[in-house]
Amino acid sequence: MHMRATRLTTVLGSGLALAALAACSAAPGPTPVTTSPTVLASESPAPDAGTCLDVEPYPDVPVHELNATLPVDALDAGFSQSELQLWRGDTSACGGSIPTPIVAACSVTEIDFQNPTPIILWRGADQLAAAIFAEGATGMLYEEVSGGTTYGGVFRYQLTAWRYPTEAAAAESGLFDLVTDCGGTPTDLQGLPALALAQGGDPFLVAYRVGAYVYTVDNRIGPDENGVEHPLADTETGRLPAQALSTIATWWATHGVVADNTASVV
Repeated sequence: MHMRATRLTTVLGSGLALAALAACSAAPGPTPVTTSPTVLASESPAPDAGTCLDVEPYPDVPVHELNATLPVDALDAGFSQSELQLWRGDTSACGGSIPTPIVAACSVTEIDFQNPTPIILWRGADQLAAAIFAEGATGMLYEEVSGGTTYGGVFRYQLTAWRYPTEAAAAESGLFDLVTDCGGTPTDLQGLPALALAQGGDPFLVAYRVGAYVYTVDNRIGPDENGVEHPLADTETGRLPAQALSTIATWWATHGVVADNTASVV
């Protein structure tokens, strides 16, 4: 039995619209026409002056294809996905220093279904995006993904892709400082140099650069809406194994593409 994917819209943070794609199935979702990154052309008018974050329609990244390849025992085909694409709007409206954490910094982020505020690197997502855009980034793609196993285990991870105007600007991204300040250590992700954080013996977050992009992969935890935990049997921590995190990171490096924003306010 296959339940068709449905499109949802939720309001987040400072009024940002999060377009969500959710599916629950016993078979993978519909096969896309292509597995290569889809670059969307802007169909929106230029954002109003004074608006830093320009929210765009979701790009429908095929994360169900990624989930189906993860090295997780008894992997099930069901998945959920929510995504958001932001472009930098009025640059003069972007500013402020990197915000302070709103959850325990440098630790595995626990999802709170009672308070679904989007969080990136332990900080409010919209505040961090405004600060990183002020730093020089021009766009951001955000994915929140979950999957499960046939015995009821659940895994969750977040993906972000930050587009910069040049490779040099990306190399100096303040996002790396946030990971380094937490004791991030150099690692290799199937040939990609990265910074990694670990807890309980398992890595849970990696940050890395490919060209003019900075990427993060954040393995998360948290009970369901009823307060019940559903750990994986693959690791003692109940989180994704290191090999799965590496698989996600290398896939994201070729699929995390922020569309051109030809209507942005400079």
